[in-house]
Amino acid sequence: DILVANIVSGTLIELADTLAENCSPGARIALSGILIDQANDIIGAWRKHAGMSISASNGDWVLLTGINGE
Repeated sequence: DILVANIVSGTLIELADTLAENCSPGARIALSGILIDQANDIIGAWRKHAGMSISASNGDWVLLTGINGE
């Protein structure tokens, strides 16, 4: 399984529980469309589901990735 989401940070935070619960354990997660100054808030919201980290950046934009259940 893989979850790819390119939506605003508020929605990624609000839906973290729902999105993670609908992914299998071990599913790869990629969250994009995130401004670098919003990354820590999203990482915090996803902490109990996946160890998210910044995997790529382009100027002020970042890609967060992780594995569900880790």
